[in-house]
Amino acid sequence: MPPPRWYALALAERGVTEAPGAANNPSGSLAARSYLSWGTKLDAPRQGCIVVLKRGKGWQGHVTFFDREENGRLICLGGNQSDNVCFAAYRKSLVLGYRWAS
Repeated sequence: MPPPRWYALALAERGVTEAPGAANNPSGSLAARSYLSWGTKLDAPRQGCIVVLKRGKGWQGHVTFFDREENGRLICLGGNQSDNVCFAAYRKSLVLGYRWAS
């Protein structure tokens, strides 16, 4: 299945030309929470890191790129946020983890 159109735009925004393949995603899953075991764990966000967020039911989640913090919220760039690539603000209480490509 080809990735959605917003995905390539999101990667281009961060200067990434190719997304990591299954070899870099230990679970081989497209589930957002599978990224909790991807890359290197960070104790605090840094610009460009992946943020894994709680969403919906216990198994659901959302993955986005951290940009900055404003007024105590994380401002992140992601796709499939209102069906487009955009910046969105998230409460820190939703964070499951921060990950950095290793």
